[in-house]
Amino acid sequence: MLDETGVSSPEAANGRRRHRYLSRAEVLLCGTGTHKRGSRLANIPSVKTTLTDLAEVLTERCGARKPTVLIDPKNLSELGAAITTATHRADEVLIVYYVGHGMVDAEGTLHLAAAESDPRQESIGHTTLSYATVRRYVRESPAALKIVILDCCYSGIAVGNLGSADDIEQRTGIKGAYVLTSAGDEASIAPPGARHTAFSGELIKLLESGDPAGGPEITLDSMYAYLDRVLSAAGYPQPRRRVIGVADQFVLADNPAYHGEGEPPRRATLRPPRRRIRVPIVLSTVLAGAVAAPVVSHGRGSWLPVGVRAEVLQQWWGVLLLVATAALVALVTAGPAAHWITQVAVRSRWRPLRRLRVPFLGVTAFALTALLGGLALTAGAGARVLLATCPTSAIVSVLAPTGSLEPARELAQAYERDTAAGNFGCPESRLLVYSATAPEINAAMAAGWGDAEHVRIGPAPDVWLADWSGEVRQATADATRAGRNLPVAATSTIASTPVVLAAGVEIGPYGGTAWPVLIDDLREREWSVAMPDPSTSVGALARIALYQPRNKEKADVVAKRAERFFDQSLDRGKFTLDSDATALLCATGGLRERTAYVVTEQDVARYNHESVCGPPARLSAVYAANTPVLDRQAVQFDWPQTSERRTRAAARFAAWLAEPAGKAALVATGLRPPGATLNPQYGIQPDVDPKPAIVSVDLMKNVRVTYQQAHRYGRMLIAIDASGSMGTGGPGGSLWGVAARDVNHAAKGLGSRTELGVWAFQGTTVRKPGAGPALNRIKPGGPAPLYAAVAGATKQVGPSTVDRVTAVILLTDGEDDNASALDTGQFRAAVENKGVRVFAIAMGTTGCAAPVLRTITTATAGKCLEAERGSVAEPLNTIFEAVL
Repeated sequence: MLDETGVSSPEAANGRRRHRYLSRAEVLLCGTGTHKRGSRLANIPSVKTTLTDLAEVLTERCGARKPTVLIDPKNLSELGAAITTATHRADEVLIVYYVGHGMVDAEGTLHLAAAESDPRQESIGHTTLSYATVRRYVRESPAALKIVILDCCYSGIAVGNLGSADDIEQRTGIKGAYVLTSAGDEASIAPPGARHTAFSGELIKLLESGDPAGGPEITLDSMYAYLDRVLSAAGYPQPRRRVIGVADQFVLADNPAYHGEGEPPRRATLRPPRRRIRVPIVLSTVLAGAVAAPVVSHGRGSWLPVGVRAEVLQQWWGVLLLVATAALVALVTAGPAAHWITQVAVRSRWRPLRRLRVPFLGVTAFALTALLGGLALTAGAGARVLLATCPTSAIVSVLAPTGSLEPARELAQAYERDTAAGNFGCPESRLLVYSATAPEINAAMAAGWGDAEHVRIGPAPDVWLADWSGEVRQATADATRAGRNLPVAATSTIASTPVVLAAGVEIGPYGGTAWPVLIDDLREREWSVAMPDPSTSVGALARIALYQPRNKEKADVVAKRAERFFDQSLDRGKFTLDSDATALLCATGGLRERTAYVVTEQDVARYNHESVCGPPARLSAVYAANTPVLDRQAVQFDWPQTSERRTRAAARFAAWLAEPAGKAALVATGLRPPGATLNPQYGIQPDVDPKPAIVSVDLMKNVRVTYQQAHRYGRMLIAIDASGSMGTGGPGGSLWGVAARDVNHAAKGLGSRTELGVWAFQGTTVRKPGAGPALNRIKPGGPAPLYAAVAGATKQVGPSTVDRVTAVILLTDGEDDNASALDTGQFRAAVENKGVRVFAIAMGTTGCAAPVLRTITTATAGKCLEAERGSVAEPLNTIFEAVL
């Protein structure tokens, strides 16, 4: 039969119903330390911190559910309601713990103080809670074990004392439970400035650190023995107790200070957070960690590989791998990790840090999931590459000006190598590099880069590596005039390179000399200057200073004199018209003697480091005063039809160009990235620091207009192959029909400064129908006397002079049946050194690879262009622009 404690005998106490720790206990911690203004009761500041720390240690060390803490109840009703609620909710163990003032009325009954309590005898029964009432509440509780602990007395504090009381123990007896009081008839002490009252402070210390003189467990009995010993030794009042049945055998916690014979003392441990607290914390943070794992590990600053992992998460097994890792981390963190955190990591006497154990548990779960999730993704990605192959990478379209195609390809290769190095050999993206001239780029941008531009040039660029910021401004202005807004996502300057004058020998001490003075001096010394075509950025920028009037001369006179000199230089050196800087340096026959080249510092560095034109050679560079500087641009586009994945890949490449690896790759191509220097062994001067000048788009246009006026007039002869093979049908009609149609159309757009003649040749016959209906009446037939026709046209058009430039334009399919009866040597003798350039437009399937076309163009410093199917309009316009 059970008594009022719920425990009938020691056997029952040691049996299955024996209570250990406070996991099923209802705990009420209450007390009053602050009283209303004017109260006769002194405030006890340590009450609040005592109750707070006591709640913490009961949770950490005794495994209690979150105790109910009531600090400074306003009146006896609020205090009584809290005790009533606790006693009704308890089913196994009930603990009522009070700290504050205790008062005794005239009948000797103990009363517990609230915030509004009045210690006067006539008011005690009305403003305080009688302990007899508390005893009744506790006795009526369904709890099997009832524990009441009182840290109070009935008098106020004079010099830090709680006061004194009569035999409180005799006034607080509760039948069938355990009662512990802080004092008998002495005063309970609350040391001034201390964090805890004397009694509760020692109890907290016992639960935290243990009793070296105690057994393996802290029971109510051993707790009393410890408090009696240490409080008496310190001169504090001796605690009192009352035990009903075997309640004093109830175990509160293990004794961390206990050690058996020959065993080292135990370390004080903290109980892990309760499951109902740690499970939602861990699960929520594990979920967040699983989501963050690919983000954290995919960051560029991460030490983990990046490119393949994004593709792994797009596969069902990759997501399953991440979820499984998160679940594993949850199991690990919720169990042993929770113990480790609470017992080792936060073993600090600084209480605020110890209160962070649950958030710290969540942070640990998040970090472990992100780390292990990233490692799992990395392992999965590595296995995927090992067992299969690299995933499909995003394709990034990179557009470069014609003269910068090779450096752009080198940058693309360096980027792919760099991103593949830490990514299982798989680059983050593949870069498709292609090129076009500046006019072609401007026209394509203005047209919105549709299907026609896609076929002619390439896909709409994701990144445009422009030679100069002026090209970007020009393209933007042209698009705006066409009613379009370019979808530019970002523009950045990635490097720069100044325009220099280079030669195969030392030109002279011209460093710092103005451009006009330098060019005039070379002309007087009978040197040649190979100037790029003004359609290129280098050719246009270099002409700005040269077109400025000097010595009261007119601008048109200055420009005309400069262009005559450049034209003569091109003629003497047998350079192809419309050449850019690279084409001039790599012209057939190598570097010309007594010739200076207007190129960029990048061209010089690349030529000297590893010649792109064949055997290595050596150039010396001269930096003129106020030399123009090309600020290389990386322009990112966000076309509507571009996927988000491709847009991100393009942005990643553009960002890489500003990183150390990207800057190193730019230096390797001969450019000057911000903060980097070139190697002086490349024939350049690293100490020169030219600044780019802001040149308006209108100024560049004025330069090109001035060039058209100052340039020599053109004299051209178009020779159209009318042999039988030109009658082959195709898109737009026969090859002959296409050629006749486009020649007639192009002839109408030529200005008055151009002389144009049209020939048609077949068999041994050369006709001179001119453009118009007569050309349309010719029927293709017979063999093709290519050599004879070109030799005759060269003689007919005459050599170039100071005022005119002459050229022969050959339209043919490249089929040669030797109807000319001329061998290659005889042909060369007839056309070489005649001052006439021959441009060939290849309309056949062989294109410019036809041997006869290579012979014709190389012998005359000409050029071969391939026609599109069904049209020769574009190559015709290109030749007209070069000649005129």
